[in-house]
Amino acid sequence: MKNKFVAINLIIVGTIFLLHNTLVFGEVANNSQDSNIPEAEWIDIDIGGGKSIKIDDADFSLAKNNYYVSLFARNIPQIIDELRNKGNELKKICNLFAGRGTLAIAFAKHIPEVEIIAVDNQKEAWNLVTENAQTSGVSDRIKIVNEDAFKFLSKEDEFDLIICNFPFIPRDMGRFSDAAISSSPELISIFKDNSPDGRYFIDRLITDFAVKSLKPGGAILFMQGDFTNMEKTVYLMRQQGLVPFSIGGKDSYVIASETRFLKNTHLTQSLKDYIEGIKPGIEGIKPYRFGNDVSGEPVFQALVVGGIKPKTQSRQNSK
Repeated sequence: MKNKFVAINLIIVGTIFLLHNTLVFGEVANNSQDSNIPEAEWIDIDIGGGKSIKIDDADFSLAKNNYYVSLFARNIPQIIDELRNKGNELKKICNLFAGRGTLAIAFAKHIPEVEIIAVDNQKEAWNLVTENAQTSGVSDRIKIVNEDAFKFLSKEDEFDLIICNFPFIPRDMGRFSDAAISSSPELISIFKDNSPDGRYFIDRLITDFAVKSLKPGGAILFMQGDFTNMEKTVYLMRQQGLVPFSIGGKDSYVIASETRFLKNTHLTQSLKDYIEGIKPGIEGIKPYRFGNDVSGEPVFQALVVGGIKPKTQSRQNSK
């Protein structure tokens, strides 16, 4: 009799537990924009200063965190020091093309008092940024906006810092592998909006928004493959009056760089010939040429690039 009583109690408790989970977790799922989230794939990202964060690196985009964004993340402490030394309080940051939220979360971990707006027009990004920010305990510092990046900037006030991980691949769908196209159709569609030289997003940020959307002393920072012509980036930065960073006693628009193999991207090898045939269209700037490692494989440089708006430069004072 006693055993029967215990068994009945266990059944009742189990039923209550299942009902609770159905109600609570069902409500959470219904509040997300899309419950069809890719299976979690957690990785540790080094964000410098002896800190790291866990990121769900679910495969919804072409570039995994450990291939591009991790370079940016590792150098965040020295970027923060440089900007603070120049009087930038880093109170308000905008993260365009936020993706999984890695950069927004990394800055939030280093700056407890910061307000970060993470902008991305992909529905998967909303879910992943939310999940990753909650896991890292910084969801109170990050607001997520599902919107076109430049549409958002055009109606917002000034920021202390704008950080981006742009699509920087030239617009030519025949250059993508079949696997990339099938696994990431939404991100592939972003590249259709890019220009033939892969610089549409970079050029628009620098020429249309860097001065207008930054506070005096504010900065822009973004990832760029050097094959999208770093020389032109420097040319446009100077044209807009943006000055280089000064990290380690050296003035440069390149904050960090690492060698990457072209074969390890989602792109076909035909991209190499295509890029080397692009003419920059600016006098004195030569077409890009890929280097090769000792085995003869084509390589390029992944770059963290940035420029600072002088304290004396007004919102309208672009050139």
